[in-house]
Amino acid sequence: MPSPTPTSSLLLDFPLTNTLGPLLAFVLQIVALLGAMYGFIRGVLDVIEWLRRPRLKFYISDDIWPVAEPNRCEFAVNLQLVAYNPGRKMAALRRVEASLTRPNFTAAYPQKTFELVWRRFIKGSPAGFEQTEPVHVKAVKAKDTVVLAIQLRGNYAEADSFHGDGSHFDWFPGRYTLCLHGLINSRRVRLLAQSDLTFEVSNTVSGQLSPTTAIDAPFTRSVHLKQDPRRFWTRMFSQ
Repeated sequence: MPSPTPTSSLLLDFPLTNTLGPLLAFVLQIVALLGAMYGFIRGVLDVIEWLRRPRLKFYISDDIWPVAEPNRCEFAVNLQLVAYNPGRKMAALRRVEASLTRPNFTAAYPQKTFELVWRRFIKGSPAGFEQTEPVHVKAVKAKDTVVLAIQLRGNYAEADSFHGDGSHFDWFPGRYTLCLHGLINSRRVRLLAQSDLTFEVSNTVSGQLSPTTAIDAPFTRSVHLKQDPRRFWTRMFSQ
């Protein structure tokens, strides 16, 4: 007795479907292979990300604010930073410090570098002093951003002041250089990827910040950071 002939599917009987069958199978295999490779690479990157130490990326405003105040031994600079945590772990900003290089003024007052450290958080505009609080550890959650307005303070000697009584710090006219470092968890790092920050204090601003008369209350004047053409590319490649 002859065996029955199996009924073939009408869909498979079309020549176009028969032609596309092997091609679709090959495409699906490629898609599956690419998916597996993506999953493997993503898993490796996730493991590497978990093993990396916590880190923060910082961006600074285009202006900073030198402070004029009646103080015989200390001076200050206000600035504003954005801290972004690109990692998967919480990062703790435990300290911000800086070195400020003041330009040469006269033979008696040559170029000099002063060390500063953060002392106050400023609530609101960094140009003012309406609300401040002592600095403390700033925790930045994974993938989170924090805006910081801080005051850096440093010490100077009476001999560093152009005024004989040393009643306040002198902001001489010229180009200043500011270098920022910080302590993130237990690691001291440079806060900004670009080169040292520079800003220019004009004769007018210098006269306002360093008057020949006594200063009654603290105040600031904003100065613009010099834009280094390398900063854009350095920032782009540091992302």
